[in-house]
Amino acid sequence: MRLFFALIISVLTIGCTGYQHVSSPVYAPLSNKKGEAKINLDFNNVQAGYAFSDKFSVFATGFIRKNRTSTFDKKEGSGDLLYSEFTREVNLGLGYYTKRGNLIYELLAGIGAGSLRYKMTEDFTNEYRFDLHAHKAIAFLQPDVGINLNNRFEFGLFTRFGLYRYYILDTDTYGTYSKEPDAPPLLNRNTANFIFTEPGLVIRAGGEMFKFQAMVSHNFKLSQEPIRYRKVNVHLGFFFNFDAF
Repeated sequence: MRLFFALIISVLTIGCTGYQHVSSPVYAPLSNKKGEAKINLDFNNVQAGYAFSDKFSVFATGFIRKNRTSTFDKKEGSGDLLYSEFTREVNLGLGYYTKRGNLIYELLAGIGAGSLRYKMTEDFTNEYRFDLHAHKAIAFLQPDVGINLNNRFEFGLFTRFGLYRYYILDTDTYGTYSKEPDAPPLLNRNTANFIFTEPGLVIRAGGEMFKFQAMVSHNFKLSQEPIRYRKVNVHLGFFFNFDAF
């Protein structure tokens, strides 16, 4: 119970600000057999996959997020930076899986597309504002390993390697930034490329067809290009597993 409340608090606290990059929740189906369908749902994310053979599966994911910096403890004239962001992302992919007893080994590969609207404001008086609009192209590779116990409990480890290309960047600034010569990341850029690796774990518990899911991961940026990104991701959701065809 304490772990559950700790995860709830983590979800609330890490989400109360805006970023230029927030990775979509990792999809780790831990496929078992041909004909199995899996669906994961939370408040801003949907993921679905289907194992069409004893070795291969397909999947699709959709993610949307809108957030901004909490202002309850901010003061006018303090120089505080306020961030807001609206992110959308869709991914499609193919998976290969195999089993050794209760152990499941899986490799997923996918591509995707998305968009970003981001704003950084200095103080409440809009003394300085930086606006960013961008499109995103995504490619990723992800190995998973997990264990399934009596179809009631699943535990998995994963690492997603992602390449993100930001293009058609449109940036605008208003006013004078008090922290010059430092400039906001991606200012006056047309394109930018980023490489992230995201290891983490997923836990599912419940019945054979319905489980609660908790996922924790950490983003590490491997490229040199600066960007404001969220490092720790915590997601809670509902996971459905059933035989489709």
